[in-house]
Amino acid sequence: MIKRELTLAKIRTIHYGLGSIGVEAVRLAMMRDDFEVVAAIDTHPARAGKDLATILGLEDSPGVTVTYDPESVLRHAAADLVLHSTSASLTSAFPELMQITAAGKNVISNCPGLAFPWVHYPEIAQKLDQQARQAGTCILAAGVGPGFIADIIPMLLTLACQQVKSLRIRRVVNVADRLLEMREQTGIGLSQEGFKRAVDSGLIGLTGGRESAALLADTLGWRIDDLRETLEPFVADDRIKTDDLAVDKGYVSGLKQRTIGLVGGNEVIAIEMETRLEPADPKDEIIIDGQPPLHMVIPGGIKTEAASAALMINCAPAVVRGQHRGLVSMRDLPIAPYRETTTESRLQAGGSTDPQAGINV
Repeated sequence: MIKRELTLAKIRTIHYGLGSIGVEAVRLAMMRDDFEVVAAIDTHPARAGKDLATILGLEDSPGVTVTYDPESVLRHAAADLVLHSTSASLTSAFPELMQITAAGKNVISNCPGLAFPWVHYPEIAQKLDQQARQAGTCILAAGVGPGFIADIIPMLLTLACQQVKSLRIRRVVNVADRLLEMREQTGIGLSQEGFKRAVDSGLIGLTGGRESAALLADTLGWRIDDLRETLEPFVADDRIKTDDLAVDKGYVSGLKQRTIGLVGGNEVIAIEMETRLEPADPKDEIIIDGQPPLHMVIPGGIKTEAASAALMINCAPAVVRGQHRGLVSMRDLPIAPYRETTTESRLQAGGSTDPQAGINV
């Protein structure tokens, strides 16, 4: 476990939502010397009213009982930050986020729709921003996708390009390793007719692609003429069996979801999510058609739960101690939001405040 030198008071956290990512964020906060978990909120009957250590499977308890009453906790708990992890839908999460900011608390959420809501949810974005500014707090969405692999990483890569013609982000995910919710959104095990009915009913599909595309377009100064999403099933050629899943031949074994941004009829942004059972080559891939062209591959892909929790925790110092107020995106944070660089820290690292001294190597 990495120990960080404490130069400031601990960041006191409330954990709102204890699903898989929420629990991972609690575990990480408890491992860190610069965090203090002060409260936890969850309305699920399997978690509400229980000791937090019981839910985490730990012997040592932080002395926190999970409550189902967010109003009381948010108003009375002495905390700097709420780590929010309840819903993938921004319209569902919106009342909770308003409640958090009304209580004067900063918030980091992993809600995909919050990652860059100004384009597709302008009224919600305006209300959240206005209330957070009035409260003197900051709201940030942090997660792997959207928030990192399909937007911030390609955005940073474009810094090395003199010209960018198009971007393609492709994620190939083994759904057997992922959350039950993702499996349901992918349509695993449905007949092909059932898949079509589920798509028509809005029950199939992953959120976040539109937000990532909007952030990239806004960053590059592209005015998107048309933003489209397509959903197609992967169909099993033979029976597929894993430890806890089985899909028969001819049934849906995954989902290919494409979010496409067009300018002048040309495809300039493509975000492809392939969530399927036992893919041959899981990975995260970024392809930039530019000058120079760039191609980055992460073999195996980034594990959503662990990485999303890390992003939420590592961004906390910038949200709590930074100068941002209102609703912000990951693009607004420093490249290393967990690092507070000062003159003293540079000197301790062997640096110099003299600009003529150069860089110590």
